[in-house]
Amino acid sequence: MKFSEAIISQIILNLLISPLILLGQNGPRIQFDHELFDFGEISRGETAEHVFKFVNVGEDTLRIINVFSS
Repeated sequence: MKFSEAIISQIILNLLISPLILLGQNGPRIQFDHELFDFGEISRGETAEHVFKFVNVGEDTLRIINVFSS
């Protein structure tokens, strides 16, 4: 697995297991403008970043806690 594929896989895994996504229909619901981003080839030691934009489309306050990068 390439380094960039490992990063994308980790991001997807974090999103899938996030309790924010698993909340009920009447609570907060997070919606991303896109869920995947391909960083392409990244050399060891090279810095790469991307912004994932999102909104709360649910009916309650969306609380974002324990944010970390991988």
